Amino acid sequence: MNDLMQIRANLQKIRELDEQMAKMKEEEQKQLYNQANQIVDYENIELQMLLEEMEQQQEISRKLHEENQELQRRLQSQKLQYERTKDEIANYAQSQQELIDKQRQTMEMQQSREDANCQKEEKRLKQSMQLLIDKNEKLLEEKRILEARLEHIKSGMMPTAKKKVTKKAK
Repeated sequence: MNDLMQIRANLQKIRELDEQMAKMKEEEQKQLYNQANQIVDYENIELQMLLEEMEQQQEISRKLHEENQELQRRLQSQKLQYERTKDEIANYAQSQQELIDKQRQTMEMQQSREDANCQKEEKRLKQSMQLLIDKNEKLLEEKRILEARLEHIKSGMMPTAKKKVTKKAK
């Protein structure tokens, strides 16, 4: 019976050891579970932080996109204003150039008319001067004839001189 008691005692020890093992396993599992939970919690915290950072980045990206769109809109508006202003300046410059060209043409036409009038006046004055010169030469010729006649009259040769003067005077 001793053996039986010994077996029983051994079985009791085995049960106790099994219970201790089960408790140790349970304790170890709890610790592993707690460690795993801590790791998961830490990972969750990291993921939460990453998620928050990602959300912040998305918000920044959204704001940058909105600002970029606003800048694009303003740039487009400024480009349109620049083009309008450039066109207005070009039109103004063209109208000013046309006005200058018109004034230049008017001045050229006026100068041309004045030049033509001056040439006509110069020609008329030259003709008048030539007529006066011719008339003066005739008068000088008549004066010489009259002086010659006077000389002939004084010298007594009047009848022949009169005929010559009359012919020349005609």
